Amino acid sequence: MISKQKEQAEIFRHLLAAGFIKVEDVISWADSIIVKEREPDFEIIEISLSSSKPKVEVTSLLHKVKGDYNSVDVIRKSMVEIHKVLVKEPIRGYEIAKWLIQLAESGELPEDEFNSEPYGILDSFDLARNKIYGTEQEASSRLIIYLQEQINKISE
Repeated sequence: MISKQKEQAEIFRHLLAAGFIKVEDVISWADSIIVKEREPDFEIIEISLSSSKPKVEVTSLLHKVKGDYNSVDVIRKSMVEIHKVLVKEPIRGYEIAKWLIQLAESGELPEDEFNSEPYGILDSFDLARNKIYGTEQEASSRLIIYLQEQINKISE
């Protein structure tokens, strides 16, 4: 059975590790669970008390939250938040493209589910940045389209 709490913890783990949210956001989430639940899991309490811990340690704690999750859906749901960041801050397109490649290289962005488009998107940014071909705006548009296509595939 897929746990919504575990799924959210994994989404936060990805977003925190990539620098798209802050430790404070994760702590607020954990605090909200503690308020709602009569007996919250120990891992949630530990996350709630993590304000002085380094980001990498909080990321590790998020991974320890109990439950099952669909890793493909977690990445796609993370992309929802990433898409919002990109729309608000188009300048972060290159950073987002690099994040996708890191996921691909770690095996968390399986090509059979996500195709190889992230490599082409990063190439588009590199070509634009080196003034060889295209613009960063065009690369960002390609990234927005890719993220939207992936978001549309989220299973419910």
